[in-house]
Amino acid sequence: MGRYLLLLMNRGLTPDSSSTLKTSLRERGIKVIDVRIGKHVEVDYVSDSKLSAQISDILGLKVLEEKELERTEKDYVHLVKEGRCWEAHEALEGVWKGVDPSDKMGIMYIIKICVATVHYQRGNYETAKRIMNEVILSAPSRELFERLNLVFLYELLKTRGEEALKLLAYGIG
Repeated sequence: MGRYLLLLMNRGLTPDSSSTLKTSLRERGIKVIDVRIGKHVEVDYVSDSKLSAQISDILGLKVLEEKELERTEKDYVHLVKEGRCWEAHEALEGVWKGVDPSDKMGIMYIIKICVATVHYQRGNYETAKRIMNEVILSAPSRELFERLNLVFLYELLKTRGEEALKLLAYGIG
């Protein structure tokens, strides 16, 4: 049994549709862990084999990419810019494990930005706003964002605040 991430073309769906899509796939026997909607429709599922064709047919959306989760991209900067914040969060956890203890809290704030964006993509807007506001009130210094090549994220938070959620969910790259 493997865990897969399927990226589908989003043709105007909003995060409000996340639960409906998840239910629709589960009713057809697919073991869905999560569905997130932003720039892409992301389907996180467990199966003995890849199910991209079946899921694409059920949802009526074009497949962009499918991969086993162990093989997800580690370039968190690219992932954040593409609205793929769940994957970015996973990649940043790997960074967090290997950094100097003085930077751990700062990286945790950046991970929280990704988590807030994932909540937004699931349609959990109030939770997303609450987490994002916590980060905005106590965000680390610009210096940490610079070291991680995420200055654009720092600027986005400082200039757009909560509005950054939608921009991040739909990609800024």
